[in-house]
Amino acid sequence: MYEQISYEEVRQRNMQLVDVRSEKEYAEFHIPGAISFPVLSNEERRIVGTLYKEGHFREAKQRALSFVAPKLSQLEAIFGEEGKNTCIYCARGGYRSRAVAALFYALGYGVYQMAGGIKAYRQMVNRELPKLLESLSLLILYGQTGTGKTDLLLRLEGMGIPVLDLEGMANHKGSVLGSLGLGEPHSQKMFEALLYETLSSYEKLPLFITEGESKRIGKVILPNGLWEAMERSKRIYITSPMDLRAERLMHGYAEDVSLEEQKAAVHRLAPYVSKDDLNEILQYMENGQFKMAAKRICEVHYDKHYKYRPEDDTPVLENIDDDLTAKEIAKFWNTYKEDRE
Repeated sequence: MYEQISYEEVRQRNMQLVDVRSEKEYAEFHIPGAISFPVLSNEERRIVGTLYKEGHFREAKQRALSFVAPKLSQLEAIFGEEGKNTCIYCARGGYRSRAVAALFYALGYGVYQMAGGIKAYRQMVNRELPKLLESLSLLILYGQTGTGKTDLLLRLEGMGIPVLDLEGMANHKGSVLGSLGLGEPHSQKMFEALLYETLSSYEKLPLFITEGESKRIGKVILPNGLWEAMERSKRIYITSPMDLRAERLMHGYAEDVSLEEQKAAVHRLAPYVSKDDLNEILQYMENGQFKMAAKRICEVHYDKHYKYRPEDDTPVLENIDDDLTAKEIAKFWNTYKEDRE
């Protein structure tokens, strides 16, 4: 009989997880790093589920088998020659993962099934994440939109400094234009899974650097423990000249995004800016003057509605060169880390 193992064991053995739920379920929430291989697609799952609800159990099983059979050779390629380092999961450790594990075990593959499925994983995150957040220490970068805070995080991470990219975890940049070019924002469950995986990868939590955020990022509400950690954190205030802010905003939001998508996003500013200002921004975009459009968005929206006021003892850094500014931030991080220790 194939073996059921917990997620903790999966992690200890560094196993490859295969999520056999539908595409929709995977997109909503999955274990970070898991490969998606839906044994039943969204539509196939709907068909089988309807047959079950109507009491046609045998027909439902027959249809499920007809859907799954053509995919088995592709699934075998994922498992490899013996499948000894592969673990399968579904929603609750039920029919889908059980059937796949049993079949491949019978064929001689040493595959595993994750006990309890993603429901058990979610319960573990709910239980363990608050404990991790209790001891979380942060150094936070605050500043107006376009000062390069996200790029600074990337450079700091490249320097080996622990970073929490909360906007990356939320797949949203945290403003009314925050989803532009990024696709669907992550769900609360997905965000918390990514946060848990990052924090739990350390034996002892270090001092992380992150970006200042509001309580909400896209679809995500920051967990209370995270928000409390941010409230008690050390801070650095980042500034930049307006021209450079507009340049960053233009590249950050406009690249690889169609003009129609950009305009649709800008129209979401309507409740927050005057009609004249909105039309001016749209006209700049029509004329290909994206830097001017970005500058006006900063002036009439971001700077007007997002007020950042550094306290007297808050270090202030002007960011005109990301590499140099990252090095200055790293100095503060080292000082705060030593004080903390």
